[in-house]
Amino acid sequence: MTRDTSVEAYREIKENGLLSKQRWEVYDLLFEYGPRTAAELWQVSPRRHTQDYRPANINRLGELRDCGVVKELEPRKCSVTGRRVIVWDVTRYTPVKPVKKCRESKAVLAEREACAEIAWRHGSGTIAEAIRNRDQGDLFG
Repeated sequence: MTRDTSVEAYREIKENGLLSKQRWEVYDLLFEYGPRTAAELWQVSPRRHTQDYRPANINRLGELRDCGVVKELEPRKCSVTGRRVIVWDVTRYTPVKPVKKCRESKAVLAEREACAEIAWRHGSGTIAEAIRNRDQGDLFG
């Protein structure tokens, strides 16, 4: 099987410090030992005896995927956990800045739903109109 890796990308990432320290540790391990599951990768880590390292390792894989330097392969049975899980491998790409997902707070979402409910019940039209009316102190338009 030919791995979708690039020595040039690896060198560029290393030489230019394109990944944070923790991300680099996980990427470097995966480059050297991959493809592997998260648990299998943890088994070859020199920091495997550090109690808090394993969860961080798993989190970094998702972040590295979002940056484009790691990819998910077909799930298979993990030799460590015995479960069918995702297999990870490096790509031939250098990292790109992931697009941040816009997350509205629960309070903002609740307010938006309340305004939508008012707009619907009182026929004021759009949510924007309901918000404008609310801000003017006239909830019912």
